Amino acid sequence: MRKQFYYSCHSAYCKNGIKEAIQSLTRDSKEMPVILCVGSDLIIMDCLAPLVGTLLIDKYKINTFVYGTLKNTITAKEIVFAKEFINKYHKGKKVLAVDAAVGKINEIGLVKISGEGLYPGLGVNKRLPMVGDISILGIVSDKSFLNKSMLAITRMNLIYKMANLIAEAIASAI
Repeated sequence: MRKQFYYSCHSAYCKNGIKEAIQSLTRDSKEMPVILCVGSDLIIMDCLAPLVGTLLIDKYKINTFVYGTLKNTITAKEIVFAKEFINKYHKGKKVLAVDAAVGKINEIGLVKISGEGLYPGLGVNKRLPMVGDISILGIVSDKSFLNKSMLAITRMNLIYKMANLIAEAIASAI
């Protein structure tokens, strides 16, 4: 069973919790992980990870490889190629994958950190390969069969808050 951590973005402890979870999951690695931020800037709820990537590069000037930003997104169409690229050029390095997710209505605002990779697009029924060794999922909307239109109307304030917390926690953890 892989370690999993959950923090509410509304909690004062969220940022430190994410940081400590990342440090716990990367403790055995001597190198900084490659960061893969999966998502699109076309739909607000899906821009969480590219916003994290942008903040890591522009605001925190992080000293590791970051793939997936608002300018250069890694979407479902590119995920197979991104995975191959990372495996070829960063062989043996841990990959920290970040993505937005859907969940139950009472889970909106949770940040889930796991000691295993993630399946991009799983919440919208896409069948893509797992990416990453460690994952950070931000639950940004609820998954219900009546909620397909909610993908376009998730609050940007929530996305921005979660992205800032996640980016700052990653920057301080590594």
